[in-house]
Amino acid sequence: MDADYKTYKQDNAFGWQVDWPVFVKRSFFMFNKEWKAGEEFNWTDQPCRGEDFHNLQLKVMTLYNTGRLHHDSSREVQQKVGDRLGELTADEVLTLIRKMNDILKKRCVTSKEFQDKRIKQSKILEKQRGILRSWINRNHWALDEYTVIRDELLNRANNKYIKEDLDS
Repeated sequence: MDADYKTYKQDNAFGWQVDWPVFVKRSFFMFNKEWKAGEEFNWTDQPCRGEDFHNLQLKVMTLYNTGRLHHDSSREVQQKVGDRLGELTADEVLTLIRKMNDILKKRCVTSKEFQDKRIKQSKILEKQRGILRSWINRNHWALDEYTVIRDELLNRANNKYIKEDLDS
């Protein structure tokens, strides 16, 4: 079994995940647009009335179940989709958490408040990413700072790899 197929099976093992990005597998027409194979289908960004959101979810689930949409983690990285925490190494995630905690410390009045609100740390990388994601979801004020720090770390890592390629 080749690695790409194994990744595809792993990405789609549990069916449609509402909070994961989906990509077009077979072309279709929706939202007054022709969606072509390989595109990210950003259905959550499309205009929709609040009372119609559940029906929209059902339509997207139907598109997924009929094979028109699928999850693809390799394409997420290529197209820079999602929170991009999966692209950070353990050291970069730790740096991100330290910087976010520094920002939080400045906002807190007491040290007890900071200890209650800070981002907890784990030695297990996937668990740490989950802790960070849930903290960001609970603290929307931090999203802008998080994005700036994350992008700096990703750019630094990308520049390091480019420099290594040039040196070789």
